[in-house]
Amino acid sequence: MWAGLFGEHGAFNQMIGDFVGLFNNLTGAEIEYLGMASPIVALNAAIAAHVWRSVPFACIIFLAALQAIPSEQYRAAQVDGASAWRRFQYITLPWLLHPIMIVAIIETMNAFRGGFDIIYALTAGGPGDATYVIAWQTYKEAFGRLDFGRSNAYSYLITLITMGLAVVYIRVLYRRGTVQG
Repeated sequence: MWAGLFGEHGAFNQMIGDFVGLFNNLTGAEIEYLGMASPIVALNAAIAAHVWRSVPFACIIFLAALQAIPSEQYRAAQVDGASAWRRFQYITLPWLLHPIMIVAIIETMNAFRGGFDIIYALTAGGPGDATYVIAWQTYKEAFGRLDFGRSNAYSYLITLITMGLAVVYIRVLYRRGTVQG
């Protein structure tokens, strides 16, 4: 889908061409987001596709967490004269720390995987090395150079870094998210 949107005759070329005002008619050229595009444009296109895929999951987790907060706590805080900031600080945030931890761990794993599927489908690591991530390097080592030992080492590196960050997230957020009922 994203390759079609960012492609040579994709929707983004059409929208930007219309928005800028007859861009295609004046120059006879279309903006190219992928392939031989500038590295910054290709990287931003890959980031946009990754964010588009990741944000709905986080929103659903946070929505479920917000709906689980007892409304009595908000009413009691309002009766006690707590400001909106204090209600957020002492009621909402403690209830959201565990969901924040879950989303942070899962999105960190997704980030270190590098959105490999998006990179593979959109840019294949290019132009140049603009969208070259460690997951793409792992793939190139395994299937491009047939160096399975090195690609396995990259995989273990991704796993260890992700696990280390998950431990940090858990240590920082787990105890703080305890809510007195």
